[in-house]
Amino acid sequence: MAPALSPALGWQQFTGLQGYPAVAGALAQLVQLDLAAAETALLTLLTTPALAKAMGAAGARKARQTWAPPVVMEAYEALFAELAARRQQAPHMATQPQLVSPQLDPVRVFAGFASEAAAPKSLTVNPTDLAQLPQAVRQQRALLWKILHEAAAAGGKGPELASELPAKHHQPTGHSL
Repeated sequence: MAPALSPALGWQQFTGLQGYPAVAGALAQLVQLDLAAAETALLTLLTTPALAKAMGAAGARKARQTWAPPVVMEAYEALFAELAARRQQAPHMATQPQLVSPQLDPVRVFAGFASEAAAPKSLTVNPTDLAQLPQAVRQQRALLWKILHEAAAAGGKGPELASELPAKHHQPTGHSL
């Protein structure tokens, strides 16, 4: 659903109808986690202390190798030098302001990041889950869903979104926030 709604949401942001936090929040409403896989991974770590210790040590080692201040500073200095060299070699036209692409699409911008489409799942809906959320969360989610519904309607994806959002958020169809 995110690829279908992304251009409309991108244009809402570009034209000033919605700010970046609202568009990013609306797209985040379409993220679905594999809770069974997450639970299995967490239980594996909790029941295998040697694995948890090894992963912690590997994470600490990776952090020191990747994000230690001297490492980060060296990467920034290399980046700045590369950008300066590119600017010097760039044609004059490259330094002039350019129009924004009419293909504005926030989801496509990040398409190269690791991701995997979730398989449709049949969920058992518990209507009390939504009622237990704090009022502030329900109000903010309602604003984000409104943005999604407007984008879906503009792109002809309204009916598909109407069935996906309740399933993703474990809420009965037709129940609004």
